[in-house]
Amino acid sequence: MKRTPLTAIVVLAVLLFITGYTEAGWTTLDAPGSMGLTTASGIDDGTIVGTYLDTYGLHPFIYDGSTWTTSSALELSWYSDIDGTNIVGSSIDSLGLHTFTFDGVTQTSLILPGIAWISGIDGDSVAGTYMDGTGIHGFVYNPTGVPPLTLLDAPGASLTGARGIDGDNVVGFYTDVSGLHGYVTNGTSWTTLDAPGALLTSANGIDDDLIVGTSLDTTGAHGFITDGTSWTTLDAPGALLTGALGIDGDNIVGWYLDSTGIHGYTYHIDVAVPAPGALFLSSLGVGLIGWLRRRKAL
Repeated sequence: MKRTPLTAIVVLAVLLFITGYTEAGWTTLDAPGSMGLTTASGIDDGTIVGTYLDTYGLHPFIYDGSTWTTSSALELSWYSDIDGTNIVGSSIDSLGLHTFTFDGVTQTSLILPGIAWISGIDGDSVAGTYMDGTGIHGFVYNPTGVPPLTLLDAPGASLTGARGIDGDNVVGFYTDVSGLHGYVTNGTSWTTLDAPGALLTSANGIDDDLIVGTSLDTTGAHGFITDGTSWTTLDAPGALLTGALGIDGDNIVGWYLDSTGIHGYTYHIDVAVPAPGALFLSSLGVGLIGWLRRRKAL
């Protein structure tokens, strides 16, 4: 009986070592000078692109974790995604809606059918949505492809939009008689993505087998991450609404709404690692186990 308290400490230390972890980090992103609206839409190797609003209009930004590159021009323009040094985005002027790529130096307009906007980029391929006389369609465009333009219309859909691309896989949304659904497709096979309990679902970003997006249920809008089988809801701390727009490795970007406005964010996916207290107690436990063994041997 005298060893019970010591044994209990050992057991507690082992349990804390097994279950101890530090929670994933949420980092709020508010572009300098923004007036209550910043959204982060794409991320690649730690560099984030998105959009913010100030007194001069809607502007794109690039943020590398320490430095913000912003614009103060009178404009309506935004960045949607990034891959390496290449960024895709759209702008609106008196002539209409335009899409473009930007390599950090040169902005190049993309001439696509109908009214088009780009949401995702991977290598030489971009994905987006366009509207013509026949409706709203998703597309993938690669200038070296044969053909360069591939249309995406989900089976049975009344409209389809493409939001993200990774290799041959594209994610987005479509509507049919039952509502708005997310999807992932390789251009041949289509998989519908409906978040559990959701009224509406949109898949917005993809990296390998992980997909992020936004769903709407009776409690509001939520971000999510899924591998197509298991689903995890993403709600920023203190947020009224949350949306997820892009993913790269363990990092997700998006937006959330709270009482002060709309903010961008980065979210690092949970990694189960021992918390500092658990490390201390586990070390103590290992030492106590050794002491108990030596005492028993005596």
